[in-house]
Amino acid sequence: MFQLAQIGSSGAETVPRLGDPPALAYYILENPWPLSIGLVICGIVAMLVLQRRGQAREGKAAITAALLLATLVAGLGLGITTQREILRSRTRELVGLTAAAKTTELRDLLTEQTRIGTFMTYFGGVRGREEVLTSVRKYLGDQFPLESHEIGPVQAVVDGPNMARTQVRVWVKLHKDQQMYGGSIGAWFRIDWTREGDGPWRAAAISIMQIDGAGANPDFGR
Repeated sequence: MFQLAQIGSSGAETVPRLGDPPALAYYILENPWPLSIGLVICGIVAMLVLQRRGQAREGKAAITAALLLATLVAGLGLGITTQREILRSRTRELVGLTAAAKTTELRDLLTEQTRIGTFMTYFGGVRGREEVLTSVRKYLGDQFPLESHEIGPVQAVVDGPNMARTQVRVWVKLHKDQQMYGGSIGAWFRIDWTREGDGPWRAAAISIMQIDGAGANPDFGR
């Protein structure tokens, strides 16, 4: 048996990343631990240096200030959930429910006009929530149920109050009696999200950007 990824070029490396979030917002609100730990380390170093100079009081003040700032940063990160974090969570939920063919729960993550598109025209396209759910039940629920799936890091970009995109790489493995190739098959997906007012984000479009062994859309990223 051989891997599907060995057939031709996978094209995974050609898929462009979404834009990175602003560094300040990311390291304070979404991933505060490096900054918090750095502040504590700086406070300890400052305290030791000042103590060696005979300035014990100033050293205590330095470590106290550093600990307070580190606690503040960590508190902000834990207490505030950004829209990018919500979108990453919704993306992982979307993939998980789809892989498990749980269409009842999946329905709430889709708009009425949700469409699925791919660069491989012979795969066709799927338009509308009901057609998407029917396809999930047919293919992932009945014909090709998955043995397992793995979700890579989710990239997220908020384009406006009611528009956003996420991008994720997913690996799936069919049950042994369904496998044509050994191992897992990877693919890149881009999801366009929308919402009404302050309501929940729902997937408006799902694009298959790349499939191992089948290459990638040459127009993506242009």
